[in-house]
Amino acid sequence: MGELVSVIMPVYNAQGYVDKAINSLLAQTYKDLEIIIVDDGSTDGSFDICKEFSQKDERIKVFKNESNLGVVKTRNRLLQMAKGKYIALQDSDDISCSHRIRKQVEYLNLNHDVGMVGAQAVTIDERGVKKGRWYFDTDPERLSLRLFFHSPFLTSSVMIRKSTLGEDLFSEKFTVAEDYDLYCRLSLKSRVSNLSDYLVKYRIHSKGLSKKQSKLMEPLSIEVIQNFIKQKGLVIDKDLISSYRLPFRSPRVKADELVKAEKAMLSLKESLKFQDNMVVDSVFEEIWFEMCRKSTFNGFVSVKRFFQSELYFGKTGLIEKLRIIVRAILRV
Repeated sequence: MGELVSVIMPVYNAQGYVDKAINSLLAQTYKDLEIIIVDDGSTDGSFDICKEFSQKDERIKVFKNESNLGVVKTRNRLLQMAKGKYIALQDSDDISCSHRIRKQVEYLNLNHDVGMVGAQAVTIDERGVKKGRWYFDTDPERLSLRLFFHSPFLTSSVMIRKSTLGEDLFSEKFTVAEDYDLYCRLSLKSRVSNLSDYLVKYRIHSKGLSKKQSKLMEPLSIEVIQNFIKQKGLVIDKDLISSYRLPFRSPRVKADELVKAEKAMLSLKESLKFQDNMVVDSVFEEIWFEMCRKSTFNGFVSVKRFFQSELYFGKTGLIEKLRIIVRAILRV
């Protein structure tokens, strides 16, 4: 017997996928699990599918909200029921690779200073066909910096040490950015990390964020960042955060927007001068490169700005440099 792991899964109208999600957990090479599922008032056959699974495996515990409470309240109910030393998050339309739980348990058992660990992901479509790969930073120092810009974690890949979580829950204030907010708060209590292994299949489909939720995402993410920065003892204006968030919300960055983003990043970097300069330089240059890459439709002005900026430290590889130059020539 190993350490008990609580896998928590909110379910809402996922009858086309939830069986695959549950089967991926039952196929785990790590067996000491409790799989807790809360159906959030589904109007399709999701609850019946989950109940059928629970009758076949006693590790599966299925509950149902009397009405639709939303994913934040449902996840919090799940967290409060979890009894394991570690808590693994799993969405009802995603798939965990068979060795996901074992790999993450082994990592947390060896790294007692890490309170949360995620992993890399393969993206799939509605039919389960592979579409691509998402790769996230793995180094805790780099991740703590990336949290100033975006969430460098995939929720369905996250495992949290229950002792690190403590009494913390997902904040109902942040709705669609509740996971980002929690990860920021956990990073203030312990180191956070990602494994380099591809341990999750993340499904991208038409039932993702609604237009209304998408509009809420950016202002809520900015508020999450501002709160995180305050807890770090720093002060950064919301407008500056909005400016340097550009590459994470827009496929294209205009020339004037690039200027504003550069100034915002330099302002943030000045506030972080107490950090390891080599790590700060590296992360900021990577994000600055991504901004300039999305601005190459403006021509060589974006390439010139990339190389002449105080955010450029010569850490970008030759292939990436050639790529941005070619893109500027083609204005794409």
